[in-house]
Order: sequence, then structure tokens, then C-alpha cells
Amino acid sequence: MSPKITELCSYPVKSCAGVSLDACALTSTGLAFDRLFCVVNAVDGKFISQRSHPRLSLVACAIEPPDAFTDRTVRQFALTCETSSMATKLRVEVDLDDASGTATSATNVECWEWRGKAAKCGDEAGRWFSEFLNQTPDGDGAAYELVRWMGKGGAPSAPQDADDLDVDDDVTRLTSENYGSRRATTTLSDGYPMLLVNAASVRAMHELVREETEKSNAAPVVVDNRRFRGNVVVDDAKAYAEDTWSVIALGAREVQAELCKPCSRCSIPLVDPDVGSPALGAPLARALSRARSGAALRTANRLWRQSPFFGWNLLVPSTQDATVVLRVGDDVRVLETRPAFP
Repeated sequence: MSPKITELCSYPVKSCAGVSLDACALTSTGLAFDRLFCVVNAVDGKFISQRSHPRLSLVACAIEPPDAFTDRTVRQFALTCETSSMATKLRVEVDLDDASGTATSATNVECWEWRGKAAKCGDEAGRWFSEFLNQTPDGDGAAYELVRWMGKGGAPSAPQDADDLDVDDDVTRLTSENYGSRRATTTLSDGYPMLLVNAASVRAMHELVREETEKSNAAPVVVDNRRFRGNVVVDDAKAYAEDTWSVIALGAREVQAELCKPCSRCSIPLVDPDVGSPALGAPLARALSRARSGAALRTANRLWRQSPFFGWNLLVPSTQDATVVLRVGDDVRVLETRPAFP
């Protein structure tokens, strides 16, 4: 039995809750609308995430109309954000045919190693996230803004990157030259177009965490796919089989994707997505360290010895024109394997 896609998840706002989809277009930067928006500090433009603001996990996002995830003709769409502690729902309208305000609303942003331009989403969006984040001390009384990716890719109806990647502008972001056979483009992600997670590996990790909680007499911790924030979740494979995959083919069109780098995990998997807090995450931290640290996996990379790894970053061809639609139930064919964990 070959592995299959059992869930597709796009995260329109970086570090907020994802949108689980039955089908999603593949753009030149990964799944449609994935990390197209990001919350930044209004003063210095630096991105924020669940690492410092875990309550972002409580913000439910949607793209309207839902057809925008697959229909290349939809050029007007809206991002909505809502959470139980806010009296109003945020709605941000985007018209890809209206460039009148884009240049004047451009602002400097910083997302990991990348410094470039993104479009401000307006005062209302900034006030909404500022109020929400400052409901707890984590907000630190700061002012925040919501920004939108201005480069190619992202939305199916937006211009897509081609082979001749333009690296001379301030709206293009490339993946690291240190991993994978080539560089690709990405949006406001942590650095790569997509992340693959194996549901069997999640179940195995849940069992390890259950053992940890029983040993320490701690409160039960539910470990599900949401904690690892994968874009493509596969099943019908053995736990951690993905560690041996090098190149896979996705969907009916068999788009080749390269598993270029194991995903080193920070504190975000420890955040309970239903509570917005990492307070009960210690058993998961111990299980990840015990079973999935670089040392436990016998990595050859000395710099990785202390880091826990779960899931794999994917490189997809940057020539995607958003005509490829991945669907739940699609086959995942393993084309090339590797002999051992890197």
C-alpha cells in the first residue's frame, strides 16, 4: 500500500490556526495562501510567532470565497480572523487587480534571515491584533501590524515565479542554498515552501508522550497533527518512514518534491492549540528529545545533535503555475530514498 495524502493544511496567517482543506492549488511558493500574511511588530517590522506569542494558535483563519484555494480566476478574496476573546471578526479585503495602494502601503519586514517589503493590511487589522495580543502580558504592550506577502506565488491567481528567479528585488525570498539540490521560492514561512508530516509518526509520538505522562504522573497531553503544523499530512506509511524518503511524487500530476531538510522543532509543538499555552508541554519536550534529537537519530551533522526533529521540509519546483491541485486521497509515490538520517 502506497502512502496517501490524508490532510492538506494552509496557514494563511503565520503562527495562527490552519485551514484544513480537501483540495488546494500548488503555487510556486507552496500551497495556496500559506503564510501569505504575518503579524509583525509595528516599530521594527520583525515577525512574531507562537514562540513568543503562543495565543496566536487561538486565531481561526479563513479565506473567502473558499474556491480561492483552487480557482485561478478568483482575484478578489478576503482573509477573516476570529477568536473567542475578541468581540469582532477581522476581515481584510484583497483585490489583486487593484495595485493603487500597494506601493504606498509597503513596509519593511524581517522574517528570519529575510528582509524585504510587505503590504500593510490597514489600521483596523493592526488594532485587532494589538488588542488581542495585549490581553495577556505576552503582548508586552506593543503595537502590532498585519502584513501581506507582495512577491509572486502565494495566491493561485497571482503571478507565479518561473525558472529565472529574480533575486534582485525586495519581494522575492529564496530557500537556503545549504539544503536541497536547488533553491526555491517561499513566502513568510520559516524558510521552505511546504512541510510534510507523517500521521503514523504523530501517533507514535503520542504514545511516547503518554508513557512520559504516566511515568511523571502528569496531566494527559494530546499530540495530534496540529502541533506539527504540516502542509501535507500523509498516512499508510510506517512511523518515521519519511526519514528515508528523498524525492516523492505528489498527486495525479505527480509533482516531484524533494525532502531537503528535516524540520528542527522549537517550542511551537509544545503549545496546546486549543488553549494557546505551552504550560503542559514538558512530556512532549522530553519525548522529542529522547526519540527525535539529532543525537538519538545518529545524525552526522554535529550542529544538529541537540535539536529535536519532526517532519520534513519540501522543495517543490518554482515553475508551478497553480494548475496543479492536490487532493486528500492522492497517492504519494516514493521515487528516491536515502540510506540514513542526514
